[in-house]
Amino acid sequence: MTDTSRAVQPTSRVERFTPLVAGLLIAAPTFIAHYLPMTDLPMHEGIVGLMRHFGDPAYMPEGLYAWNLGHPNQLFHMVAWLLSYAVPTSWAVRIVVAVTQVLIFVGGARLAKHLGRSPWGALLLAPLALGFTYYWGLVANLVGYAAFLLALPKIDISTKQATLRSAAAICVILVVLFFAHEAIFMVATGVIVLFALCHPLSWKKTTLRLLPAAFATALAVGHQIYALRFFTKGQINAMTMFLPFASKLRSFPNVLFGSHDLPAQIILLGLSLATMTALVVVRLQAWRAGRTARAEGSSMPPVAPTLSTFMRVQGVLHRHRFAAVGVCLLACYFVFPYNWRGATLIHERFLGPAWAIFAIISAPSSSPPRIARLLAAVVPVGMMLLSWPQFVDADQTYRHLDNIIAHVPKGRAVALVVLDRVLYRTRVYSASAGPARVVATRGGRAGLSLTISPISPVQIRPEYRWDEYDVRTFLGGSRAMKPTHDLNRFEWVIAQSRDPAVRHLLVEAFKPDASFVAESGEWVLFHSNHKIVPLLSPDDPAPKEMETIFERVAYLAQRELNAEKAREITAPEDSK
Repeated sequence: MTDTSRAVQPTSRVERFTPLVAGLLIAAPTFIAHYLPMTDLPMHEGIVGLMRHFGDPAYMPEGLYAWNLGHPNQLFHMVAWLLSYAVPTSWAVRIVVAVTQVLIFVGGARLAKHLGRSPWGALLLAPLALGFTYYWGLVANLVGYAAFLLALPKIDISTKQATLRSAAAICVILVVLFFAHEAIFMVATGVIVLFALCHPLSWKKTTLRLLPAAFATALAVGHQIYALRFFTKGQINAMTMFLPFASKLRSFPNVLFGSHDLPAQIILLGLSLATMTALVVVRLQAWRAGRTARAEGSSMPPVAPTLSTFMRVQGVLHRHRFAAVGVCLLACYFVFPYNWRGATLIHERFLGPAWAIFAIISAPSSSPPRIARLLAAVVPVGMMLLSWPQFVDADQTYRHLDNIIAHVPKGRAVALVVLDRVLYRTRVYSASAGPARVVATRGGRAGLSLTISPISPVQIRPEYRWDEYDVRTFLGGSRAMKPTHDLNRFEWVIAQSRDPAVRHLLVEAFKPDASFVAESGEWVLFHSNHKIVPLLSPDDPAPKEMETIFERVAYLAQRELNAEKAREITAPEDSK
């Protein structure tokens, strides 16, 4: 397959607007649902809320938080922050997410036009807009995907021009990508180097083509040096973990489409690959027909090649430069680690852009046959229909959570306890992070928060971090809470379980440290019976031997089980 840069107009108005319609279809549930099935979104909304109310003593004591601007991955928060002055924070984050979903398709169509490809391939970008990244709530990744696809044509054109002005334009694009998502910024830097090597080498033009990459490298290194002081010791010393190749291969459909049932994942992957294959077949047929026509119409004898081997290889690389980008991104998925310095899912960030590149370049230059168009249209429609139960679930779940949050006064410390049983696997997202959004409307501080992140726009001051609690619950989950100690700091606790029996046990387990206040759906609210220390208190590690809330619930569950067995044993004797 060859990649040209011919700007070919779609053959019809339908084709021109098809990606936009697909984007609006995919984004429709985001606008309709009360809240979204995005695991990490509540934590991001919490940051936006802290930005919106920063300095308001009704929401937070003075000095608890500090601004921490100038880091990557902050573009989402900045845009949502501006919108939060016009709409509530829940709407602000939803608007940014929905617009980003649409822009992923628009960016794909723009790239297809730049390469002279049919925009039908852009419909295969549905997994980027409503798949694994969406359900995990990796909002910076979503923004990065859209920005990357929108930026690629400009990067390609500016690299070809090789002027000081075009180099400056690419540097501006890189700054935007840096604040959109750091991984995408790194990918774009590599793309610039690859594109530069595709053109004839010269001191002046090659230097201008590589200048943006040098600027990006300096920016990345400078930021890493600057950001070291914002990392906690636990983040710096966190063990880097690599997943086996076989594990990454097995999780391929999951990383694209989300944690649906395996049959659904296989059907979506098979449908998408079938569509991509159909587009490639049509493209190869057109290429062969064109080559035959050129051969028959040419009366000139073949000319012996005079180019050097390097220049011939360079020419091939230039024609296939976007395919090379896709191959490199796919390799990054299999090579990069799972986590690094507290950041997780590192390798999975590269599969989405790789998929996008292959989807776009697979399409022919002309309109594909009806069967290929039908297959392409089924992908976003099928994904939207498959995701609809998740939006219904999130809508109901977060309405119940709002009822709980309404009981919490402003400016308080709120902890989270999640004891959902493994039995419940109906969700492809997790609602466990939901209470993190309490700081968006109530301020104070939350036991689960992004404010300890070194790149968060608002960061809790180091002297007021409760690091021992953060590390304990990071390693053991919120079930590692120790009520006897932790409820001296957290005045309120929001507990979650979809099992009514577990919610009943939680009420007993929190005694005498906390009292039951309210229950709504799967959420239970407790109020501490302890004397609460100020929010500006320093860290106070809990004794290692102190029992956790999970241990209390497990003890109560075992006691009830033993009592039930005793009743079953004595029942026949009683009947006599």
